[in-house]
Amino acid sequence: MIFLWLIISISKTKNQGIHPTKHKHPKPRAGSGNGERARRAKAAHMSADSVNVSHLDLGLLPPEERYPIWKESISVMFDANWTPAHHGQHFDASVETAHLGQLLVALTASCAQGFNRPPWLIKRDALDHCLVQVYRRGRTCGDWGALRSSASETGDILFLDMAQPIISRADDFENLTLVMPRALLTSKLGAPERFHGLRLPRDSALGALLSQHLHTLWRVTATATAEEAQAMAAGVTELVGAYFKDPQTVSHEEHPGVSLALRESIRSYIDRMLHTPELTPDHLAQHFCISRSYLFVLFRPLGGVAAYIRRRRLARAHALLSHATPGTKIIDVCVAVGFSSTAHFSRAFRDHFGVAPREFLGQAQSRGGAQSSSARDHVDRRYERWVRELA
Repeated sequence: MIFLWLIISISKTKNQGIHPTKHKHPKPRAGSGNGERARRAKAAHMSADSVNVSHLDLGLLPPEERYPIWKESISVMFDANWTPAHHGQHFDASVETAHLGQLLVALTASCAQGFNRPPWLIKRDALDHCLVQVYRRGRTCGDWGALRSSASETGDILFLDMAQPIISRADDFENLTLVMPRALLTSKLGAPERFHGLRLPRDSALGALLSQHLHTLWRVTATATAEEAQAMAAGVTELVGAYFKDPQTVSHEEHPGVSLALRESIRSYIDRMLHTPELTPDHLAQHFCISRSYLFVLFRPLGGVAAYIRRRRLARAHALLSHATPGTKIIDVCVAVGFSSTAHFSRAFRDHFGVAPREFLGQAQSRGGAQSSSARDHVDRRYERWVRELA
């Protein structure tokens, strides 16, 4: 009887298409970092309509290669500085970034290190972004421009303006960061620069709610469609604007006494007219029917109107050279960003970025044409381009 029952059981198993010799892989433990990354990686490839996600994981590289690549990669936003805490410590870091169309959201984990934005870096990259950051593990402390020094603990929400200096130090950490163009926040916050270094404590109602929303936002990006991502970006922008604009957040003395709407109109006009050599402070004052002195007041928080125009021209040139096609000439880029002299353009580009435009063009084309099978060349660093191109 037992023998007959075994034969019947095996027959049923075959008929149902189940193979007793093939076992499913065990599921990763709940909360496992590897399990979460695997789930998100699988979800990111579900369809062409899913959210674009980049995965930079330096654990795939030999230990001696990790920190040099990290310092080079994260320099898209920060000048990072790390020294081993003890003899034999190996550096490690990972950044997983989801592109939500209007903004980026990233999960970053790494060793204790410094994250700075000195004047030379602000001048070089001309990033016009703000960061909204919550530490899931660890803490950071630092000087946020000339006005604020504070520590941000696990669970606090920290607002940073990338156009202002940062000198900070983080413990071993994991954090979630929104990378948001300034223009996206201006209509919600007025002048985002006045919030630089501001913190919403984790035990405050607004801090707790926004922290919870950021964690939920990150979790659902793994399965969101591109259309849903746009709505998610709009929603979190509204929340950031509402929570940081609360009357208790900023003192009345910090509110600027200038027409922010007018300044943003001028900024938009500048970006549209970068190809025009005649784009000068005098031209802007005449076009918008305002005095030069009032124009200077409007752009004082951004380093002055002439300096702002120059930074935008050079940032546009950097983008054009970074994605230049074979045969691109320096004179073409020079004209496209409103410089009337290639010599003047070359000097300005070298002073700003530390490299001549012709040399930078060669480097960009070499990177684009290089084919290598080393592990270093297979590290996913797309987030760097996303940060530069976010507008």
